[in-house]
Amino acid sequence: MFFMSTIVVTGAAGFIGANAVRRFTADGYNVHILTRPKSSLWRLDSIMGAVKNHHVDLLDYAKVEKALKSINPNFIFHFAAYGAYPFHKDEELIIKTNINASANLFRAARELKNLKLIVNAGSSSEYGVNPLPMKESD
Repeated sequence: MFFMSTIVVTGAAGFIGANAVRRFTADGYNVHILTRPKSSLWRLDSIMGAVKNHHVDLLDYAKVEKALKSINPNFIFHFAAYGAYPFHKDEELIIKTNINASANLFRAARELKNLKLIVNAGSSSEYGVNPLPMKESD
């Protein structure tokens, strides 16, 4: 399905995003990441030469649109999020990141001719602290 595909990953600096980027590059895909200029990319240090990094704030619709048009991806993996950890308490930033930034990405993606799929995912951290092991019904 992804053979010779161009993939865009948001949230590439995070745990899930970095592991996805690592896997996609190992499998030989054309990988682009959208990162904030101040993103800490230490998880990707060993593979930064294999990906194309675009400094794009997802809250800036014009820049998101321009980047996606220039990349023309087949697949977008949207992992950028805020609020999954107990120290993420800024409600305004939660709304901006999880709703407004996502809406910008999805709106800009509507115009892409080669786009086949957008995957929007998060981690189990979004469910909060749970004293029991996670299960599908959570």
